[in-house]
Amino acid sequence: MSEWWSLEQPEWWTGKWKINFNGHPMHEGIDTKHLTQPAEYYIGAVMRPEFAVVMGTPFPTRVEGFDAAKKGVIFQGIWFNDSEQEWTGNRYYLEDKPQFLDADGMFWADKRGNGCRIYLRLPGDNDPNKTTIEVGRQFNLIESHGMSDVAISGLTFRYTNTYWDLTQPSWGNPDVDNAAIRVRGACVGLTIANCRFDHLSGKALLVDAKNANRFDRLAFDDNDLDTLDHGAINIECGGRGDVEVLRNRMFDIGSRPQRQDWGHALQITFPQFMHVAGNMLSRCYGSGIFVFGGKGSGDKHDVALSRSLIHDNRVVDSLLAANDWGGIETWQCGPHYLYNNISGNAVGYWNCTYHGAKGSACLGYNYYFDGSFRNAVFNNVAWGGTQDRDSKFFAQSAMNQAVPTIENSFFNNTFANFVHATNWSPAGGRQLMLGNLLLNIQGPVIQWGQLKEDKGPTPASYPHESTALSHNVFAGCGAPDKLFGVFESTGKGYPTLEEMQAAFATHKPLADDIGVATDKPVVVNDVTHDYHPLPGSAAIGSGVKAFVPWTIGRTVGEWYFRRNHSDPTVILDDHWYPTSYFTNRDTYYQTPVWNLTAVGVAAKDYVAGPLEDWTDGALQLDGKGQYASISNDALTNPNQFGSDKKFDAQGGRLTNPDIATDNLLIEAYLRPAAGQGAALIVGKMAESGYQLALNKAGGVTLTLVGAGQTCAVASGAKIADGHWHHILSEVDRATGVATIYTDGVKTSSANMKALTDVSLSNTADLIVGKGYAGAIEYLRIARSTLADSRTTIEELYDWEFDGPFLRDFAGRDVKGKRRDAGAFAAR
Repeated sequence: MSEWWSLEQPEWWTGKWKINFNGHPMHEGIDTKHLTQPAEYYIGAVMRPEFAVVMGTPFPTRVEGFDAAKKGVIFQGIWFNDSEQEWTGNRYYLEDKPQFLDADGMFWADKRGNGCRIYLRLPGDNDPNKTTIEVGRQFNLIESHGMSDVAISGLTFRYTNTYWDLTQPSWGNPDVDNAAIRVRGACVGLTIANCRFDHLSGKALLVDAKNANRFDRLAFDDNDLDTLDHGAINIECGGRGDVEVLRNRMFDIGSRPQRQDWGHALQITFPQFMHVAGNMLSRCYGSGIFVFGGKGSGDKHDVALSRSLIHDNRVVDSLLAANDWGGIETWQCGPHYLYNNISGNAVGYWNCTYHGAKGSACLGYNYYFDGSFRNAVFNNVAWGGTQDRDSKFFAQSAMNQAVPTIENSFFNNTFANFVHATNWSPAGGRQLMLGNLLLNIQGPVIQWGQLKEDKGPTPASYPHESTALSHNVFAGCGAPDKLFGVFESTGKGYPTLEEMQAAFATHKPLADDIGVATDKPVVVNDVTHDYHPLPGSAAIGSGVKAFVPWTIGRTVGEWYFRRNHSDPTVILDDHWYPTSYFTNRDTYYQTPVWNLTAVGVAAKDYVAGPLEDWTDGALQLDGKGQYASISNDALTNPNQFGSDKKFDAQGGRLTNPDIATDNLLIEAYLRPAAGQGAALIVGKMAESGYQLALNKAGGVTLTLVGAGQTCAVASGAKIADGHWHHILSEVDRATGVATIYTDGVKTSSANMKALTDVSLSNTADLIVGKGYAGAIEYLRIARSTLADSRTTIEELYDWEFDGPFLRDFAGRDVKGKRRDAGAFAAR
């Protein structure tokens, strides 16, 4: 029912769109006189306001006029009226005319008058009087305005009807956005498993609980989805609840998106907990996996806890009819854990921009982090659809980050066949790119600089002291006529890895060696996507060990103790907690952090620790004059960040380590000297307060003081033995119990009900390591407990010391001293 042309020179006219055919002959069997009946035509075109065709997707709109002299049609934009800018070369198609019925299986719905008459071309022009024909009647097969404790299993859903005013967006009529299973309202305890969904005009599942008072425990597992027009799954959670989408197959999704939609296959919006794993997606016309965490930009809510696990998914051939999205895409606040995923051939093709330059016709990203913060991205694979750099389908970039995102780490991934490996605006710093294997990247391989989403003028310099580029392997990357990398705010580019490395080092980042370049083969077979490193290649032993902590709610301080080459007396705080003053995602990077100042410490006092091997990431203290602190004034002054960076301090108190009546959790990884006596690990103590300290017996003691009372709990496990130990202590105000865990095991607990409602707030400085002889590699303080964080000591300890970031994509342990670069270890 459709025919394709290309849009030529754009032209405004009478408040509608006019597109010239530019003399292209009309398709055989279609006479131009049919275009004098514009109300019977619809057109789909690739458009987007502000950025022309960026984020463009075909959408239905009615042809409202025809200029015979200029051979142009007139229509409205996706947002109605003159809501788009058109470019020469944009593609569109005409449909909804009986003259287009030129192939078996095609049909046309005549909606004139009352009812609807269907015209159908049967296979072989068979006699319809001798053929049984089934016609979809219902928009939604299971419909509910509230569903709880329901399991749907073993059913087949197919052949739904469509809302026949094709130009309507979802807000124009509820049935535009239809689904086999549609829930609009509260949804608690819904399980959909082992079902088949195929040939649906809408989605398989649509849950809209954003305005409902209850949402939780939704599972969509082990289902088969095939040929769905508008998308596959859309779950809007309203900032609450637990969602899992596991082990589903999705094929041919989103080929006919509705107006003002983009046909993404799997879309999940603002759950509290999300688990998306084991899904196999192919031929997605929009994004494959498209998920939002935490809270949206502009939201003033305090998000105490959010956690997303996205792993072991495969998305191949995505963005077939859309651009400026990601095959796998996360939005907003993490933590997002993305690992062991494959994203291949995220096309993002836009015909109108191709001008012969390499990469000019594709604006798709295999992984997109759109205003997305606190992503741990490891053991992932991304590949472009062709190795031919001269092809118009040569892929744009393996990953892209919009706005100045922070607290993202990318390590031990494999990216092959792109113009760029990474796009990012470093205005906020706090990013790691380590141990990645990059193959056939045209260049600039590293494309760091101000993006179109950045607000305000370009800064004089970026805070590279909190970033790291290290141990990456570049195989067949760059070209003599291209830049190798761009990373400074000036936009200056460097033609070779060596020149960029030398320049990067002058900014004194956390790690500056960037990596090694080679023209020799490094993987078994790039053509068949066998990315196991070849023995003896540059990838062998070039990966990294990086530490990924498990999520704890309401974290107010987090320190890794990596050597700060810019100033070794500054210990960077990397805590992530989207409080009420995280409002505009463009300025998240400006929100307060609590960097420690080290006293009596020099660069030589940082030593290697067992959690990470790409840096000297542990601070060795002498137990005498060395310690670290942050002043109470720095913790409590909401205006210290400048007149343009004032933050809502929640009644005068920032969310910092000054604990009032909240719960308390302290986690530390440290190596006390053998025989070490009493010494402070961390504390904020005056007439009231808290501290975690080594005691005389070589164990640890947690002490709380308030309202003239003191409560303490001492661990029976000795850790002052010269070995590394993990300590986690917590205070639960509701139960009045304090607990200490040592190396993943509960070693003591005590009743602290006397201080249940007592504030621990004080005016003292936060002190770390005073009188402590030994090393410390990690420290975290949170206003929560394990239970508040929806976790257990077993889950946390297993993740941090036996988690997937310690193995390769296939789950293989590291052989030798270091792991290999990229997602896979050598066989």
